[in-house]
Amino acid sequence: DPTIILTAGSADAPILSVMKTVQVTTDAYRGVTSTGMSFTYGAEASAVADGTPVLAQPVITVYRATGFVPFSYELDQDIPGGFAEEIAATLAQGYVNLLAQGTMTGSGSSCPRGIFTALLSVTASQTLVTTLGTLGAKDVRNAWSQLPERFRQRSTWLMNVGVESVIRAFGNGAAGASQNLALADFTIDLTQPG
Repeated sequence: DPTIILTAGSADAPILSVMKTVQVTTDAYRGVTSTGMSFTYGAEASAVADGTPVLAQPVITVYRATGFVPFSYELDQDIPGGFAEEIAATLAQGYVNLLAQGTMTGSGSSCPRGIFTALLSVTASQTLVTTLGTLGAKDVRNAWSQLPERFRQRSTWLMNVGVESVIRAFGNGAAGASQNLALADFTIDLTQPG
């Protein structure tokens, strides 16, 4: 059976579903950011203060993802269903694997800078757990509380399945009691499977 069965690799790169995709025609994306306009109150007929926003231009280097599998025309003809169709699945999965790793933990050197790599360099973006090595319900609440309000409505939580399982356990009676936590603290019933 010439069917290729993939036995390793990431199943998905979930962060891609919440990322903004921008088409660029150069080797770098040059965006424009601003903290916003400055508004003030003033008396009638008084001069209006200059509220010009401060603009910045972040630059994100573009990297090329590549994958190559040489094969002969004869090989493609010798395999029922075609070798090209089989190898296309491995190429697609290899691309997802590369994106899953790069978008999360990429170093930014000869590859994209991953979100976790970027966040580690910004202390203000980190919420420390109360007890080192232990995740508690109050740590989840603290992470939410420290997220600026303007980001909350559009926020998406992505986490390792192991961390998700720990958080789901907060909703059961034993874990909930030890964390001073009730199911009412959650918007979903965390005792139910995903």
